Amino acid sequence: MIGRREIIAEFLGTALLLACGLSAAIFNFSSGSPLLTLVPNDYIRRFLSVLLFSASATVIIYSPLGRISGGHINPAVTLAFFRLGKLTTKAAVAYIVAQFAGAVAGTAAVRFVWGARASNVRLGATLPGHAGIWVALGIETLATFLFMSLILTFIIRPRIAHFTAAAGGLFGIFLAFFSFPYSGASLNPARSFGPALLEELWATLWIYFVGPSIGAVAAATLFRNRIIPCGKLFHDSSYTCNFENCLYVANVASREASRPSGRDGRPRRGAQ
Repeated sequence: MIGRREIIAEFLGTALLLACGLSAAIFNFSSGSPLLTLVPNDYIRRFLSVLLFSASATVIIYSPLGRISGGHINPAVTLAFFRLGKLTTKAAVAYIVAQFAGAVAGTAAVRFVWGARASNVRLGATLPGHAGIWVALGIETLATFLFMSLILTFIIRPRIAHFTAAAGGLFGIFLAFFSFPYSGASLNPARSFGPALLEELWATLWIYFVGPSIGAVAAATLFRNRIIPCGKLFHDSSYTCNFENCLYVANVASREASRPSGRDGRPRRGAQ
């Protein structure tokens, strides 16, 4: 059963994601930043921003925080695993609340550290591009669907499952780079919520709730008949896993139960 430890880890992981990712965006695009002179090309600076954002997410997932909570750090990802039966309703709600709270905490830290430079780029808020809100909605939905589909494609294959976060990070760079001009490249409701709350940008926030949620749940529905071993993006057997129906835990329990025993009921030497 998901407990306080996992929820706190998810809160801290999301806060770190926003703190690192938004700082990268501010450093790359705020007026007065030395990078504007050193790297005048907008496309290169955009690439650097999405690279650092995705790299931050990947590092967090592989870190102890991600190994404890599963490294969702995204309400859309949590919704997908809820759809797949890896989280109870109570656990899914707790995760999503922790993610939104973590996003606000991370964004507040960014505002405190960067001050006027952060406000200069509206705290890295995600906003629709010139193509309009419906294009932005479509891009967010499609990009999150593709992202979640890749994640699940790796997770269902135990031999490559440990590469899930790395593959997701690399694919996320590609998706974010090309979706940025149209939607601001969110793919994560919490990532958009933090800056929107502190900058009071409410008009188009619904896009970043609806699009990623639909995309992630659609991907989960596509995989609903496949065997999903675990709700973690990186399962480490040295960390307790409390997700529903974790097959890694079940397999360990099965092997323990099948160990040959001596007359005293203890495993024989060499049975390890």
